Amino acid sequence: DLKGAAFIGDTDAEVLMTHVMSRYKSEFMHISYVYLSDHELAEIAVSNVFLTMARRLNRYPGQAEEKVWALRYLMTELRRLNIMKSMGLRPFIRKRRR
Repeated sequence: DLKGAAFIGDTDAEVLMTHVMSRYKSEFMHISYVYLSDHELAEIAVSNVFLTMARRLNRYPGQAEEKVWALRYLMTELRRLNIMKSMGLRPFIRKRRR
């Protein structure tokens, strides 16, 4: 559960994100593939979502369920990649900022 994520240390955050990734990765891959019709783009989308979530873990609104919070990031990323795909641009995996 991500409640209280703003108050945890880096090690706990890594453990928490590992849990979230193992819990939702296959479902998010399926949603991404259905939306994008491209396995490589689906992998990029899911990777970017988890990187974004890890970077913004301290902003997690405790009243929302973690899956709802994650799905918002996923849908935003899918829209971004779909636009890039339609424009013929090469998508990328976002680098984690520190």
